[in-house]
Amino acid sequence: MQKVVAAVIQKDGQILVAQRSSGHLAGKWEFPGGKVKDFESLEDALIREIQEEFGALISVERRISEVPFRVEEKQFLLIGFYARHVSGDFVIREHKCIRWVRPSRLLDMDLSPADIPIAQKVSG
Repeated sequence: MQKVVAAVIQKDGQILVAQRSSGHLAGKWEFPGGKVKDFESLEDALIREIQEEFGALISVERRISEVPFRVEEKQFLLIGFYARHVSGDFVIREHKCIRWVRPSRLLDMDLSPADIPIAQKVSG
């Protein structure tokens, strides 16, 4: 099972969501992150992914939840973490766009199915 990490990045009372630009979930919103490499800790993978995707530095905080999901025949485990913005501007490199939203508005977004359980915990 491939592990995937997602960051619920908090800044000024809002949370960052990113809109997928390609793939089978193109147009859906998600908490940014990506696949964990074999040699990485979950936290290191999340920091690396945010740096690669946006050029920003985050600090990883506590784990929110784990969500198993499938894409075609492959199984994944999405692990969500709270994170804080440390430095750098968020530059769009891989996504269609990004948005900062209040936690109470997360479930109004057209989220990727695997991100919905995380959003439910965060918005609650």
